[in-house]
Amino acid sequence: MLFIVDTSCLIILQKLGWLDELRQPDDTFWCPPKVIHELKNNKTLLKWINKGIVGVAKVEKQISITAISATDAEVISLALEWGGGLLSEDKELGKKAERLGVSVYNLAGLFMLFYMKITISMPEPLIAALDELKNQNGRSTRSRLIQKLLRDSLAREKQVCVAQLYVKGKKTLRQCAEIFGIDLEEMIDLLRSLNIPLDDGRSPQNKMALKIARQIRAQKTHV
Repeated sequence: MLFIVDTSCLIILQKLGWLDELRQPDDTFWCPPKVIHELKNNKTLLKWINKGIVGVAKVEKQISITAISATDAEVISLALEWGGGLLSEDKELGKKAERLGVSVYNLAGLFMLFYMKITISMPEPLIAALDELKNQNGRSTRSRLIQKLLRDSLAREKQVCVAQLYVKGKKTLRQCAEIFGIDLEEMIDLLRSLNIPLDDGRSPQNKMALKIARQIRAQKTHV
């Protein structure tokens, strides 16, 4: 299957070290040039790209899409041109792509495709550890436990990766909240749980978002 991959998914796959393992003989991963530009300081991912594990393809005709970044618009345009599935953890990006007829997958969906294609060969100590944990928490099967561990690991890694985009000034507070599909107040709680400071005044957008979120929280406190 052909996948068009956005920046956040590549970062998560790189941190987990799973792109090599997940790629099947009939799978290919591609991204547009703007994604590469966002990854220019990530040497590991650039090595993947140079080795051909992830291909780079120029968009012939970029469509105009409102309320998303130029990079995201290029990602959707490439998926439309090539007829591939879009691999993304960005909910808003996924919704816009689906409205245009693009098949959208998140990483959990990719893992399920992988799980259906092959049987994962695991060393005996790992199997024993999984079975012990399964018995402790009452999970009925090893498969369900593996799925839960994958979901939990992905969710945590996604939080860290999006938070890093916020810290580096690549995403505003509101944009981060949109990726998760949560409100500003919940996004503030998430950043605090990761020990990320909020009062840095990095941009006017962040200042306004923080102001709105604090007003909402103050109103709830006094209700």
